[in-house]
Amino acid sequence: MSDRSVQAPSQPAVEAAAPPVVAVSSWSASRRRGIPPLTVVVPWSFLVILFVVYAVLEPSVLTLTQLGNVGTGALVLMLIAAGQTIVILTSGIDLSVGGTMGLGCALLATQMHSGTVLPWIVGVLVIGAIVGAGNGLIITYFAMQPFIVTLATWSMLDGLALIVLPAAGGTVPVSFASFIYSTVFGLPVSLFLMLVLAAFWLWLKRTPLVRRMYAIGSDEEATGLSGVPVKRTKIAAYALGGSFAMAAAILYTMQTSSGDPAAGDPFILTSVAAAVIGGTSLFGGRGGAGGTIAGAWILTLIADVIFAVNISQFWTPIVQGLLLILAVLAGAVAERRARQLERSL
Repeated sequence: MSDRSVQAPSQPAVEAAAPPVVAVSSWSASRRRGIPPLTVVVPWSFLVILFVVYAVLEPSVLTLTQLGNVGTGALVLMLIAAGQTIVILTSGIDLSVGGTMGLGCALLATQMHSGTVLPWIVGVLVIGAIVGAGNGLIITYFAMQPFIVTLATWSMLDGLALIVLPAAGGTVPVSFASFIYSTVFGLPVSLFLMLVLAAFWLWLKRTPLVRRMYAIGSDEEATGLSGVPVKRTKIAAYALGGSFAMAAAILYTMQTSSGDPAAGDPFILTSVAAAVIGGTSLFGGRGGAGGTIAGAWILTLIADVIFAVNISQFWTPIVQGLLLILAVLAGAVAERRARQLERSL
């Protein structure tokens, strides 16, 4: 009797530590059992089909040069959407990525000179991380809704960008602007950077930090009870999101050879759309930047295909919206299957 009375208090702590492991592993278990992960297969399959259609309409796209040009347009969305994906994995959302990107473009186009290219590249990435971390601090320590906090931050950043650069313009060094149109190891820079982004994500998702993000998105309360630093992990997620938004600003400024304080605003909702179409759940805990890359490609190619068939570009947001609805439906089916599997374990 005395031994049981001593051991009893330790049981709840053991039980509390278990849920995050189950929540994270249930999706992996579904794949091991042969259940098709629709949110992974569908976007990449659709991307292949869409690319084949575009290649039939525009055979020139099959050349490396033209493929690099198309990729340049998609890469900005890929970068900002990859950062958005990291935030969404924790069940959050970051509307401030548009303002962050606009501020980055304004700073680069007004402050960068031929001798300060590298310092300003590093500088805006650090500024992005600071802005993101600030969002994370307010959201976690004051228990505020991410939507409201990042909406407010977006507004403030847009204002700062307009103070720095009141209208689209400015200049950047020629060497900086021409880099995006050069080649690396025989590949257009845009395609090379896509490979770098994919490789970076493959490494990042295996780190303890991102594993904790998945756990938080799956079950934040249970993850916190297991000893995971939930607040610090969320702050890190928003900091990464801000850095990715600034990386998109760097690339956008290269493409346009100038700055635009409102450059990031059109990418706010499309970054969320690219993540969701790529299989990331808005509830958190499932998905990743790998699928987001496919989602960004899809959203970009849709506009190109519509242009190639001489249909009004007004149809582009309509088709993109329909795809987003279908992606959400596919995510709901996958979520239901995952829950059924978890109950059967």
